[in-house]
Amino acid sequence: MPRSTGDEEEWFDEEATDPEDQEFNRLQQSVWKEGYKQGLESSRDQSLQKAFEEGFASCVDICLALGQLKGELRAFLHYAKPPTYVEKIDSAKALLQDIETFEERSRTISVPESAKEDISAFQQEHEARRKKLQQEVGKFVSRGACLLTLLQPQTTGLNRKLINPLAAFSSVASHGKNRTDDVIKCLHS
Repeated sequence: MPRSTGDEEEWFDEEATDPEDQEFNRLQQSVWKEGYKQGLESSRDQSLQKAFEEGFASCVDICLALGQLKGELRAFLHYAKPPTYVEKIDSAKALLQDIETFEERSRTISVPESAKEDISAFQQEHEARRKKLQQEVGKFVSRGACLLTLLQPQTTGLNRKLINPLAAFSSVASHGKNRTDDVIKCLHS
């Protein structure tokens, strides 16, 4: 390998020159990028789930305690006699008002914008997966129904429910080209 003299760089590039090396490097880069993307998505999902579980656990205890207290206060107010429990009724009403104010404020708790974006992206991704799965199931069901209607005259009773695909195709093939074309159309629809 000849080397240049002076300040000039080598004429040979140390980058991969073989097509196999270039392809390997390209594949390696794409695997790294995909791994990075999957890692980010996984960590995002895990952090959202962890935050939800922590928030839910702490809120459940608070809401149960507030609900129980609210129920006890309402029962007390219902059964208390005004002349003897005036002070207690007033303090119970004030406490009940505080609880209702707290409940009202808790309904307006805001979610940080970054979490809203993550939640929105997760919901969109979930909806896209659900639609794709529905489409594929629909295609599968329509193909099966199409085949069953084509083969129905040749099958009876329980055999109709337990059609062996190879036997079905061989029986269709033995009944002529038109029948086979119908089955192929069903499968490709």
